[in-house]
Amino acid sequence: HVRATVNYTPWFTPNPSTVVDGTDGKGTAYPFQQKVVRTTNGANGNRTFVLAYTGSALVLYYSDNPYAFTPTWTTVGTLITTTTHFVGDMAWASATNTMFIAYGRDTGSDTADSDVYYRRISGLNNASPTVGAQQIALDADTTYNYTHPIIAGAGDLTTTKIFVGASRHTDAGNPDGIDLRTGTFDADVPTWDGVYTIRSWTANANAGILG
Repeated sequence: HVRATVNYTPWFTPNPSTVVDGTDGKGTAYPFQQKVVRTTNGANGNRTFVLAYTGSALVLYYSDNPYAFTPTWTTVGTLITTTTHFVGDMAWASATNTMFIAYGRDTGSDTADSDVYYRRISGLNNASPTVGAQQIALDADTTYNYTHPIIAGAGDLTTTKIFVGASRHTDAGNPDGIDLRTGTFDADVPTWDGVYTIRSWTANANAGILG
């Protein structure tokens, strides 16, 4: 846990870390999830988006001067309001200049609200980018619940889709599988395909996407 919401330091400068939001909270976690995304938008062509959990909400920010000694941060919007620690993963599609975010719980819960959610962010070059409506990418129930989502865009020569994956739990136990779902690429409301269990095993605390 960290005191500030986000400590952001460009890897190629000696600048000290800067606080994106002064609210006490849990910040971000897990290096396999992309929480900082640089794009070619903004006045300087380097608009950088940051995803952070404040302790009461998962919030998206951007800066148009991310390499400054003290960057200026703008709030894009709140993805979800919750006192449950949420984490997320982001992907930027340069061809469409849109961004996709998958987010969900850090720890499993034996309830139907342990879903993995999805949002599309468009108008990335605007002063106020557009946050698409929240969609359920992986729908939990009272048996299967999800944590630690990941997202990517991928395809072959003819079809590109959004891929959303997450660790799967049975009755909030240790991870026992990884589920994956694909949906329409670059859509606020994707048409989702079926849920695929790409691998399953006997529940193990050291398994899953974090394993």
